[in-house]
Amino acid sequence: MKIISLGLDQSALTPSSGLAKRLLAQSQFLTKYLVFVPSRKDEFVALSDKVAVSGLAGSNKIVQWFRLYARLVITARRGFDIITVQDNYYLAFLAWLIAWRYDLKLEIQIHGFEKGNFFRRLIFAFNIKRADGIRVVSQRLKQHLIDNFKISEFKIYIIPVYSSYPHTVEGKKDYLPHDPFVFFTVARLVPVKNISLQIKAMAGVVKRYPNVVLKIAGDGPEKNKLQQLVRGLNLQDKVIFLGQVREMRNLYKSADVFLLTSTSEGWGLVVVEAASFGLPIIMTDVGCAGEVILDQENGLIVDSNEEELVAAMAGLMLDEKRRESLGSKAKEAVSNLPTEKENLILYKESWERLI
Repeated sequence: MKIISLGLDQSALTPSSGLAKRLLAQSQFLTKYLVFVPSRKDEFVALSDKVAVSGLAGSNKIVQWFRLYARLVITARRGFDIITVQDNYYLAFLAWLIAWRYDLKLEIQIHGFEKGNFFRRLIFAFNIKRADGIRVVSQRLKQHLIDNFKISEFKIYIIPVYSSYPHTVEGKKDYLPHDPFVFFTVARLVPVKNISLQIKAMAGVVKRYPNVVLKIAGDGPEKNKLQQLVRGLNLQDKVIFLGQVREMRNLYKSADVFLLTSTSEGWGLVVVEAASFGLPIIMTDVGCAGEVILDQENGLIVDSNEEELVAAMAGLMLDEKRRESLGSKAKEAVSNLPTEKENLILYKESWERLI
């Protein structure tokens, strides 16, 4: 099989990145794998004799789009089988044009849904109905496509996002509370992650139990706004912004409870990672909630409101046995997810279905 991949993640241009390593692993089933991404400057990286990544720059997104189109036209003429795209909108439309013009099979990858304007919703509906295959990361996303876009379930296949942390990773040795008690979250600081809810809930928790902190790993455009909220609630010594963290292992191990409060999530890889370390999880009803994390069984699923989150946080702070039970059961649940090798087989089978 020969595959063209179109995406947005520029880390593919860095040979040591996790994405580049995944591309190399996937290429074992392929004869050629060419990846194209919009980038800040023109770049070309050959990851192997089968895998190459091209970054194309442009003075604006429109110029980039047409440069990508021109390059893809030249590439598609060389006899490829599939074009796969990790975008639901303009790059997906570009992929459809190439697939239609050169008789390639079109695979669209969906990791989540963004709130968009009418035109973006319209172009998404156009693209998705023309895909030969749709790869999603959760049953929730699959059902959403079936219910809201009337897509045949036979076109949709689920391949969960694989965690780089092995399921056998050494996790928590005990569930005794740290000093102070540590709530932990990992997220890009953007509105959909709803980190403000965690900060507001901390204000309620601190009133009852002052020996507690919230550690936030991640960066993003909402950082200043969130820091202002922290100052306004006088939580400067209770909410710690860690910024981008390359190695998360020690942070997972040193936390007491993991929080995820997104309003929308395709899968929630950080939940799987936290569970791999045996952390008890409190999360909103998004992503892998209901599939991996089950309410009251191996985690707590809460509505997106401050009062309920405060109650869940305070409840776990006071109940060491409950934390241990939820954490160990969450670790067991993620141990049943596909291994890296099994995940690669799912990729191979999904591509073979298309051709």
